[in-house]
Formats: sequence, structure tokens, C-alpha cells
Amino acid sequence: MKKAATIFLIIAAVAGVAVSWFFLHGAGEAGEAYVDVGTSVRFTEEELSEAVKCVKHSFVRFKDCTMTEIWYSEDNSATDIAAYLADNNVRGISSDNAVVLYSNFNVGEKPGLSTLEPGTRVIYYKWLVVKTIIGTWRVQASGF
Repeated sequence: MKKAATIFLIIAAVAGVAVSWFFLHGAGEAGEAYVDVGTSVRFTEEELSEAVKCVKHSFVRFKDCTMTEIWYSEDNSATDIAAYLADNNVRGISSDNAVVLYSNFNVGEKPGLSTLEPGTRVIYYKWLVVKTIIGTWRVQASGF
């Protein structure tokens, strides 16, 4: 019983340090971003919403940044996928299983937390999101 309590306290302490570090180092915020998935003939609204969730989850690595908008444009997405594939040697990606989402976000004022210029606004940031064979989405590339 004493050993279990000790293990629990160690796990709680490690979790507390991890959570504190996460908040002190300003993880990217995307939860309140305005979302517009528009209309698509290739993907359902649910599929696009899942792709948006994937991007928002990935955005936490953008320290001290706040996403303000994220959207999908089917025509622009198809063009950007074709351009990405022309410039990169990748297999298994096509406009049938990938989307490009676009976002705008603000970079915080804290210097050193991001490689981006503090106090700036990034517009039209691209996220290539690919649907895997098991139906989940993953970010293949961003900022291209």
C-alpha cells in the first residue's frame, strides 16, 4: 500500500511539472479560432471538421501563438496539393485523401518562445492534412 502511494505521488508530481511547463511556455491556442469548412464535393463536413481538429491539436507546438481563423477552400486546396506534390517526392497523397487548410494566427509578445517574430500576425498559413488508410487525419506538412 505504501509503495502504491509513493508511485502515485511520483506520477502526480511529474504530471504537475509537465502541466506547469506546458502553461509557462505558452502552448499554441486554437480552441477559439473561427472555423469555416465551406462546402466540398470530395469530403463531408464531418471529415473536414476532423481535419480541422487535427490541425488545432498540432498547433499546440506553436508556442505563445493564438490561431484566429482556420478555413478550407476546395479550389485552393486542390491547387496547393498539386503544387506540393510537384515539389516533393511523396507517395500516397492525392486530392482524394488530402486537404490543405488555411489559418491566420497571432504571435505573442514573449521573445524566445517561438522562431516567429514576436508581436506579428501570420496570414494564410497552410496545413497539408492527409487522411490515413484507417480514416484518421495527420498533418503531413505546414507552412509551405
